Amino acid sequence: MVVLKEEKPAAPEKTAEEIAAEIKSNIAKGLCGDGTTPNKYGCCGDEQFKDLGGSFACCPKSGGDCFPPIETKSDRGENTGVIVER
Repeated sequence: MVVLKEEKPAAPEKTAEEIAAEIKSNIAKGLCGDGTTPNKYGCCGDEQFKDLGGSFACCPKSGGDCFPPIETKSDRGENTGVIVER
């Protein structure tokens, strides 16, 4: 006896506006744009934490724009999602 799996229809693709709103919402929650948690330095994905001589930034390893780290209260066991605008 062959059991066929019922295929679910593909989820509709998100519009550019929906993607932008999701990224903004994630950042407002203290998360990276993709919804993952920033590392202990407040950097996301392939970003490296860099000392820029008086200030700190998260910069992509591949080059490009640097951003202020996402600020969290993880040292105190909290993650309030207080961020610096990216």
